[in-house]
Amino acid sequence: MQDSVRISRNTIYSAIGVIIILILIGGYFYWYAPMEKKKKDMLDYKKAVYESVVCQYSCPAVDVKFQNQTQLLPDPNCIKICTDRLKTTKLNMSAFTTDDLLKDNLFFDLDTVIRQCKTDNMDNSTGGIDNTAFFKCSANNVSMIKDKYDYLN
Repeated sequence: MQDSVRISRNTIYSAIGVIIILILIGGYFYWYAPMEKKKKDMLDYKKAVYESVVCQYSCPAVDVKFQNQTQLLPDPNCIKICTDRLKTTKLNMSAFTTDDLLKDNLFFDLDTVIRQCKTDNMDNSTGGIDNTAFFKCSANNVSMIKDKYDYLN
């Protein structure tokens, strides 16, 4: 006697559909979700760095002995608070590379506006920088960068 099992086309199509759905779900959890987490972590890190830079350039100027001269510089205690806040964010920096961080121009823009403020506030008669004007300029211009990058808002 020959017994045969008949499987309908609908059952086969349903099984194939379930397999495809399982593959898609597995792909999401294996590839897409980690990639999105990495992207989110990177943007969170960039935001934390940006906020730290804004904080540091917004610190009040106080007389500080620097290179054997007393200069008006950002309050060292304020700077420490800003940098400590960045350190306590507990962001996983090993999850992304320097190239990942440089895919947009945030860090280039920060560098550009700070260098421009330095150039604009150079005192040609002394060869030094007007620190008060430089830090005010830097704080203002760094703050304006926020509008260019959605993830900073």
